[in-house]
Amino acid sequence: MNSLTIDKAILLEAVIARLEKELADIRVGFDEARRTSIESPGRMQSRYDTMGVEAAWVADGLARNLKSKMEGLARLRQLRLPSAPPKGCVGAVVGVGSLGGAESIYFILPGAGGQTVQPNENVAPVLVVSPGSPAGKSLIGKEVGDEVAVGGDPDGKVVLWIL
Repeated sequence: MNSLTIDKAILLEAVIARLEKELADIRVGFDEARRTSIESPGRMQSRYDTMGVEAAWVADGLARNLKSKMEGLARLRQLRLPSAPPKGCVGAVVGVGSLGGAESIYFILPGAGGQTVQPNENVAPVLVVSPGSPAGKSLIGKEVGDEVAVGGDPDGKVVLWIL
């Protein structure tokens, strides 16, 4: 069974940097939507004039997304990564695949799920999953050699090991 050495601190910094960029982009969109809703006429010009209302809805949705991502960023910044966990847990990098090698690599984090991070060209992309996601739930608490269902496989089971 081969193993890879992946620096979890570098992965975490990459995830945090990407999340900070997403936050900056969301803030720009939120500011624009808020400004549009404020600057629109107070009274509708016609029955089809819904720009102000729609901009307010967009601003509200972006505000919720911004809050959620800011909370996730705070959790990531406070996270203490385990050095060599014996089981899948928050902060662990988990390789899933056949005995020949990792087909998929997951990084279990309390936020930023769904992101893909590639530490360098020699390592396959790492998918960030949250403990509440289906993949995260199936990886938490599992040990080297356990079979888990992490999608893609017709039987739904693959052997996993902790990197």
